[in-house]
Amino acid sequence: MVDFNELLLKLKDTLNRVTGIEKESVAYKIRKIEELLNDIDNNFNISTSKLVSAKHLKNKILIQQNLIKGYQKLIRSDQRLYLTLKEKIDFCKYKIFTYEKTIKDARPIYESTYEKIIGSVEFNFLKVEFDPIFEIKNLFFYVDSILKIKYNLLIDGKSVQVNFEHASELEIMLIGKTDTILGYILIPCDFFIDKENFFVDIDFENFNYVCTKISFKKELRLIRKNAGVVCIYNIGHGLEVLTSYYPKICGVCQMFMPIFTKHYRCFRCKFSCHKKCSDIIFFKCKRGLFELEKRWHNNYGIAHILHEKKLSGFRYCNHCGERITKDTFLCCERCDNVFHIDCKDLCFDSCQMDMNLRTLMANFFPKQLQRSFNDQKYNISNFELIRTLGKGNFGKVILAQNIKEEKLVALKILRKDSISCASEAKYLDVERRILKTATQCSHPFLMQMYYCFQDNKNIYFALEYLPGGDLFYHTLKVNFTQNNLKLFACEIFLGLEFLHKNEIAYRDLKLNNILLTSFGHIKLCDFGLCKENLSSSDYTYTFCGTLDTIAPEIIKNEGYTNAVDLWSYGIVLYQLNTKSPPFTGTTNRDICWSIIYSEPEYDVPMPEDLKDLIKKLLVKDPKKRLNLKGVKSHKYFHGVNWNDVFNLKIATDFKPENYTSNFDVEFASDLHIKSEGNDEYRYDEFFENFK
Repeated sequence: MVDFNELLLKLKDTLNRVTGIEKESVAYKIRKIEELLNDIDNNFNISTSKLVSAKHLKNKILIQQNLIKGYQKLIRSDQRLYLTLKEKIDFCKYKIFTYEKTIKDARPIYESTYEKIIGSVEFNFLKVEFDPIFEIKNLFFYVDSILKIKYNLLIDGKSVQVNFEHASELEIMLIGKTDTILGYILIPCDFFIDKENFFVDIDFENFNYVCTKISFKKELRLIRKNAGVVCIYNIGHGLEVLTSYYPKICGVCQMFMPIFTKHYRCFRCKFSCHKKCSDIIFFKCKRGLFELEKRWHNNYGIAHILHEKKLSGFRYCNHCGERITKDTFLCCERCDNVFHIDCKDLCFDSCQMDMNLRTLMANFFPKQLQRSFNDQKYNISNFELIRTLGKGNFGKVILAQNIKEEKLVALKILRKDSISCASEAKYLDVERRILKTATQCSHPFLMQMYYCFQDNKNIYFALEYLPGGDLFYHTLKVNFTQNNLKLFACEIFLGLEFLHKNEIAYRDLKLNNILLTSFGHIKLCDFGLCKENLSSSDYTYTFCGTLDTIAPEIIKNEGYTNAVDLWSYGIVLYQLNTKSPPFTGTTNRDICWSIIYSEPEYDVPMPEDLKDLIKKLLVKDPKKRLNLKGVKSHKYFHGVNWNDVFNLKIATDFKPENYTSNFDVEFASDLHIKSEGNDEYRYDEFFENFK
């Protein structure tokens, strides 16, 4: 900690020996120290050391060091990247220097959870106080390490708004006239929650301050979000998808998990592993719900013989994967596996099991080859690529034209190397089967698939091109008539009804996945999270979907039926009519709490029978929620001729414009596809049907 009394004496002694700008600088520092010692400034003061713990700063140092190694590796492979990456390396080094200097003084005034938040914070700059020796020019605002705003203190106005869309950290850089970094602060985004007209002095260190009034605003508008699998269940384990920010080892293969990659961690027993190794865990979770895995049987059961030892060097627990930092740990005398003492009761009876034995035990059954419903053979050279329509975690969707047939298709391209475990490969094959079923039945409200094919790098779905864009895009821009909204509701329902009658739970019904034809009719798309063979009385447990539309029973991890789709249907109807989400929150935790405990507000005028339908769909108890039969007979749909709806005999009031205006343009020019190579992938047997 800085001894300000001692520093004050030294500065006063220096004051009479300097002149000019140096004297102004010393006098300024003396004044600021006296204010601190006399507690003259009543504003709340924040700095990195007051907001971030030493443990978190150590992790941040490790992250920056790994980034530097990565940048240096790229430079070695291509010297042309030197100038571009040198700036990034210098930035990382500056942050490491700042964190190391701050660690010894880190005394957080509150405990941050570093949860990702949604919202915006407005900074109203009231006063700036800088050491006269510095020439200050800009403030750079970084959200989760991405530069978002360059604010010129000399030219720009007195306020700036920073938006957060699932962001956890805000970094503000103080930049001089020569683009030199003069100050820095790291702020956890959750610090801003509930701050309204809050006066604060931002301390950039070295007596540089910005006095500001901050106001946080919750985000109440619709936000486009990607779906995902949050948690899967495997022999009692509840495997959550997490990101590695520091070294950990896999509990299956015992190899390190790369920094910034996704891995699985059981929220019950803390077991951690690569996603690709989750197929061969083999051992039940000792805190798991075994009744969900009645068919599982594993004869291997050799317990570890554990003894306490004194810690020497770096060791990582073979169960949770974390580094062992305490003075003592447990070591098996037979296989030399090591564990935290706290993990003793959770570790498996897996002594002497190596990867070769695991591979032999895997008993992996490849997918049985099915005859394709379209025998034509295609490859990517058969298509002219026009523009990118969308981009996701596994790949992209490109508008393309089949050169020979002169037919437009939406080419969904999924990278094989992004599929890291059997469950992800299975989801892909589920989507293929459901698209095949929808196409064979020519269902008017489900997207059609013309054919699928593959090469060494990718899987390709040639899908029906729907030029109207998605309902998310149009809901924000168009005021639909009540007649049109009712027609949308009818068509969405018939698509959902077809899936349920075929024992398919959609699990990702949302505005993003409802596309429009050129005539303004809807089609459901993206069946990658569907669950097959699920009747209205069957339960499943995978935590997946998009948070805004997830039903409360999914969040509670109590098991759920296809009634979750009817909850999502209610959400979609609410969003279409109000242009806002029914359940809001600043963090994912807040949104989950809102879904489970709060009720939607009905401030926007809507027909009473529609409001009644939505209320009966958004019932927390799935057993009391309106079912398919109840929806179809609800008074809101009184007088609807369902056959006319199915046969597209009812014209829509809204017809979308040309295709270029109905899609977000962010990735429009990204048409690169990597298709060459001779790579073999672990799950190629799942792809045998993609021909």
